[in-house]
Amino acid sequence: MTRRAKEQRQKRLAQRLAYETPEEIERRLQWRALLDTIDAAADHAPAVVADETTAKVRARTLSAPDVLSWKSSHAIVAASGKFDLPVRVEYEDSEVSYEFHTKEMDIVFSIRFVDAATGLDRFLISPTRCASHESAVKGCHHVRGPGVLTLTWDNEFSWINQKELSYAVELHQNVPHLAPLVPANTARDTLQRELRLRQAAFDEKADVLATLQASVDSRQAKILDLEQQLARLQMELVTTVDEQSKATAELQEVARDVEVLESELTALAWRTLPTPMVEHVLSFGTKADWKQWIVINKKWHGIISGFKPVKSDD
Repeated sequence: MTRRAKEQRQKRLAQRLAYETPEEIERRLQWRALLDTIDAAADHAPAVVADETTAKVRARTLSAPDVLSWKSSHAIVAASGKFDLPVRVEYEDSEVSYEFHTKEMDIVFSIRFVDAATGLDRFLISPTRCASHESAVKGCHHVRGPGVLTLTWDNEFSWINQKELSYAVELHQNVPHLAPLVPANTARDTLQRELRLRQAAFDEKADVLATLQASVDSRQAKILDLEQQLARLQMELVTTVDEQSKATAELQEVARDVEVLESELTALAWRTLPTPMVEHVLSFGTKADWKQWIVINKKWHGIISGFKPVKSDD
């Protein structure tokens, strides 16, 4: 990497850090602490002899009741209601996994954790609308207890339809009183666990990313098509406006010609009549009617001025 590339990378990193949210800052600090823990444990890993005693202790540990589960195949979430599943986490190093689906239609899902020591309330999963009627939704999260987890299936957005929910939830806990009987987790154990957690999160986010990418690509194609149609319509509009302008100018010119010809035809038509007949025809009109004919020319003005309207017999 060149010096300029390094400077650009550091600049982008500084800009990203400047706009970090509190959640992103907390995640970054936890990530650094996790890496430090793994690296330190790898440097000072205790030696464990796989003798018969260790094997017996490990067997007892595997049989310990450190896994709690909750299941239901037909839980009902009422219309405009929600279903909460509280899970008490007693120990510090715990892991919750879940899988659920709805019989028909989607539902909003979230996981909230209240820390027993600090009272801090935070979301492990913010309220998210899930298409769980199409495929099962599953996931796994590390929980640092003690505290209370609340898994919520929210149907408040649906005023009419209730949802039939099937779920399976498991809580894995490392019970403290069993810890002295077994060797402490090695750096490799911690690493493998974090790999599993992040692989599950990665798979989930990758599916969401693929869906969103397909949606964005589809809309982008539609936008390009609409822009092309708009460009064609814009060109057609410009052409039509230009043609309309030319046609309007031509219309006005022809209208003036028609007006002149109409006036000339009127003048010529009246001149085909004998003067006594013209006087007789105009005698049925008023002086206001005569004025329309006086303006034809001076000769007509002289002729019509001598006419008198005929008085009608009432």
